[in-house]
Amino acid sequence: MVNNRRYKNNLLFVTVVIFIFIYIIYIIKRPFPNENTLKLIDPTSSWTKCRHVTIKELDEWFDSGEWDGIPKIIHQTWKNETLRERQKQWSQTWCNQYTNWRYHLWTDDENDLFVRTKFPWFYPTFQQLSPAILKADSVRYLYMFYYGGLYIDLDYKSIRRADHLFNNKSVILSLINYSFNSTHSVPNSWMASQPHHPLWTYILYRIMILWSRATDQERNEYWGGRAEFFTGPNTLFDGLMFYIHSNLQTDQSLDQLFGNNQNQTSDSILEVANITFLGPRLMNAYDWMNGIGRDVCSAERPTFNENICKEIVKPIYGITYWSHSYGHGHENDANYLRTKCEEHSCTNVQSAICLHCNRRLCALHVVNHAAILLEEANELSEQLSEVAEHISVYLQQIQARHNDAIQDVDIWRQRIYDIKEESFIPVVRHPSEHNQIGTLPFSHRPQLITATSTLPYQLGFPQTIISIPSPINPSQLTSADSSRLPLDINRLPAYPSRKLIDLFMNVSDSNEHLLRNFISKNLSRATHANNMMILILSFLESWHSKLSPTI
Repeated sequence: MVNNRRYKNNLLFVTVVIFIFIYIIYIIKRPFPNENTLKLIDPTSSWTKCRHVTIKELDEWFDSGEWDGIPKIIHQTWKNETLRERQKQWSQTWCNQYTNWRYHLWTDDENDLFVRTKFPWFYPTFQQLSPAILKADSVRYLYMFYYGGLYIDLDYKSIRRADHLFNNKSVILSLINYSFNSTHSVPNSWMASQPHHPLWTYILYRIMILWSRATDQERNEYWGGRAEFFTGPNTLFDGLMFYIHSNLQTDQSLDQLFGNNQNQTSDSILEVANITFLGPRLMNAYDWMNGIGRDVCSAERPTFNENICKEIVKPIYGITYWSHSYGHGHENDANYLRTKCEEHSCTNVQSAICLHCNRRLCALHVVNHAAILLEEANELSEQLSEVAEHISVYLQQIQARHNDAIQDVDIWRQRIYDIKEESFIPVVRHPSEHNQIGTLPFSHRPQLITATSTLPYQLGFPQTIISIPSPINPSQLTSADSSRLPLDINRLPAYPSRKLIDLFMNVSDSNEHLLRNFISKNLSRATHANNMMILILSFLESWHSKLSPTI
């Protein structure tokens, strides 16, 4: 029994010694990692999201040469370190998905120092560029030229990683569409590049030339196409085509260089002169130029909705919402691109712009303000009803005053008419009342004719009818003739001429010639005195008939 226990102990001891011996041999013979082996160990492999680095850290990493091809650094820029809420959310999507990348947000002050120290030949132009959008445009080309990496506007959202597309690439640009008649088809909002690529020098020198040649008026018209022209997509496209034409020794358009239309699909990846072009749906699924989905895809619209937008345009790797943070009046709008309800102390997510207060509110406060708006609308409706009632009463008063005024005018006109009539009746009465007309002195005949001739004007008779020349000149009468020359009453007709009365009663342009003809044919000089009396009596009869039909 004792021998068995001793045997087991000896066996255990031998086994332990053998194990220790084998372990020592393994340690001695195991190769130590050399410098090349250490480089294969990627310190970023354990990162769960991108690493925010300072400019000093970025320079140290870049100068170490621990990168290959397109460096894994994301550049974004803003006027300061405080991003708007939606900008922060969209920016975070890139950091969350590009886990082994470095990230730096450049501020305006850092941009100025960067250009002044690294690009002193460009700094004089950079200083003059105004407003801020022109500097923000130009400095991104300097990022690409000096550091390389990936530049992204702050209104881009990452859908999934796309850096596998960067392998063995020199420069990568993303298309909006294939409409190359417009130089906006290749935006400068998303770009990737190796450092020191010559493409960027073409663009930088073009900015310097354009700005030096521009007038003050052209420089002041920076928006409405000027920003795109000086530093934006227009300059990028022109510099790009100059680079391609110079390297390929061709003058073909980009559309021709891409080949047939079958190559130009929304998810194509095309390459010309070592420049890679991503099809529109890969990074720019929302095309502001064709307007598809604008109401829900444009961050400037009150109806902006990211989820609905993605359902419409179906992005693959990324999407931009074209917020124009540096333009369209958004530069200094503190509430622009906010996601939280703007109602005080509310932390809910924005839903829409409230019609009551013109702020971006959550659905709850929009409904509450809608109730207030409805109440105010009802109050306004009641006020409008009261105003309408007052206007109706006032109109009735005006109508009554108008009617009274018309009645007063009619009374006044009748009174004037009566006064005129009373003033003329004593002078010229109905012929039947003139029993002594035959005994009037012959010398009074011209005065009677003169007095009578003024009456037709009151009736509106044409002057050509009443201007009957007198056949007897009173100045030629002798004193004997003028003292007492009675008219022969027996030779006068018993009543005035009905024909003349009818003509005088209905004087008009159409029967004027009838009246003139009748007078000229029937009033002869031989019986002028009698005929003249007929004319006068007929005229007086017609005048009285018009004024007093009952007489």
